[in-house]
Amino acid sequence: MALVLGKFTPEAMPFKADYLKWVMNGLLLIVVATLGSIFSLPTVLKADPVESIGG
Repeated sequence: MALVLGKFTPEAMPFKADYLKWVMNGLLLIVVATLGSIFSLPTVLKADPVESIGG
């Protein structure tokens, strides 16, 4: 949304959309989320569903 807004704002407005920085931040977010899910996977697999619900 901010990238679209940056296209229509006047040049006097102090806003500059750096596409490379947005893409790099997006990729970094995906990598960190993937690593977090991989590291928590052993804990999730060890959990017993029946014990978790108290049965």
